[in-house]
Amino acid sequence: MNGIAIKKVKQKHFEKMVPFSFRKIGGYVLIVNEYGNYLFLEEPDFKDLVENGLPYGNRRLMEDFQKHNMIFTKETRAGVVDKALKRFRDPAHITNLHIIIATLRCNLKCLYCQANSVPGSTHGTDMSIETAEKVVDTIFQAPSEVLSIEFQGGEPLLNWEVVKHIIKYAKEVNKVKNRSISFNIVSNHTLIDDEKLDFLVENEVVMCMSLDGPDYVHNKNRGDNHALVVKNYRKVFDRYVNEGLERLPALIGTVTKHSLPYAREIVDEYRSLGSNSIFVRPPTTLGVAQKNWEKIGITTDEFLEFYAEIIDYVLEINHGGTYFTETFAIYILSKAIAGHEPGYVDLKSPCGAALGQLAYNYNGDVYTCDEARMLGHLGDDTFKIGTCGESTYTDLIMHKATKAVCLASTIESTPGCSMCVYKPYCGICPVQNYHESGELSPNVFTTRRHKINEGIMDILFERLLIPENSAVFLKWIEDYVGKRVQDDNAVIPDNGSERDNVPEEKECECEKSN
Repeated sequence: MNGIAIKKVKQKHFEKMVPFSFRKIGGYVLIVNEYGNYLFLEEPDFKDLVENGLPYGNRRLMEDFQKHNMIFTKETRAGVVDKALKRFRDPAHITNLHIIIATLRCNLKCLYCQANSVPGSTHGTDMSIETAEKVVDTIFQAPSEVLSIEFQGGEPLLNWEVVKHIIKYAKEVNKVKNRSISFNIVSNHTLIDDEKLDFLVENEVVMCMSLDGPDYVHNKNRGDNHALVVKNYRKVFDRYVNEGLERLPALIGTVTKHSLPYAREIVDEYRSLGSNSIFVRPPTTLGVAQKNWEKIGITTDEFLEFYAEIIDYVLEINHGGTYFTETFAIYILSKAIAGHEPGYVDLKSPCGAALGQLAYNYNGDVYTCDEARMLGHLGDDTFKIGTCGESTYTDLIMHKATKAVCLASTIESTPGCSMCVYKPYCGICPVQNYHESGELSPNVFTTRRHKINEGIMDILFERLLIPENSAVFLKWIEDYVGKRVQDDNAVIPDNGSERDNVPEEKECECEKSN
């Protein structure tokens, strides 16, 4: 049993407990129940629990079990229900993220491009005004009270007139529909100018710019444009600050073979530009990235070693008195510590495909998600679910491909995942699984995503065992969630002593967050 010698297990021992899974972490046993509450136990205490049942004679442990909703009582029932509702029900956000490919053209040739972009001089991959309006009309058929429209590509600024038209047209439609609507643009920002910047600021468009680190890292991945990117980012950032906009421009990078020796330098590059966060993500094998894998590819072990170095350096920065965060860690920890659902579509069950996001190609074709759209550019339309102007929202949601990805990404019924300790915090990408293995539901233990997600969570929970780190994580989550929570989840083991001086815990968004 996960490396722990257990003599005998009796089912009756767990009749009053919420079902849980467990994993050895840093010399302790981490137990996580079905609703995401977690608790660290000393190994002898865990063995006693499994072999002999609830420790009624140990007041401290029984208080912890009850406080963390590990047992069914009148007092814990409300907490368990609340956790379940937060995790599985979010009716205001049904398909609220809508990714629009304004053009497939791009002025760069990034080695890891997963969108399979075409040269900027290529004709035939720009969205037309007519198609753009059909896309917006389809978006407003979604029942969500909140709509987030995100422009990707290619480089969306290459089809600037259509980007502008979509924003103007969506705002006009919204005068009748009365939704809460926001706009995001993911861009390399090499084409930004005063006219574009004025419009983006006026419409409070959230900007996300690609930057892989210092010039000796960035330019190897994305071409010789680091100086221009940094210059434009500073211009955009300063303008947003001066205008007093709430959402400042964000930076996003991709980790490749060229990044591995420079974890600290990449973080420092972000800090030098005024950013207080970094989002660490590995490359995928979609698009041209697969052709260039020998140049950019990294193993899961290499990525996890890099991620651990990033996290440790970011924690070191925080311990030194400077606030700086890692976004993926916040998504996971907000679930674990605060019971807060961040809406990040890669960490949902079912995943965000169709239910959380839709992707609209430049020609109006609709896909379950952006990865599905990228797969379509490789000639595989398995996950194409309709066409704007021909398909209704109901058609898109009821499509067989939508149902297939929902079934294949329901983590609670996936062998391997269903018993994993990290089940409440994780997610499955059927499209990526299909691309890499030819199956929607392969053996989860063979998938790249499983190995990376499990490894990241091991890293984070190991750091949580150190009180100084736990305090930093809690501050991140408090700021992210925007409110404080009671000490109802995270527990640092105390070797059996009374927990009189445990600090109050607090509850502590870029790409694919809805």
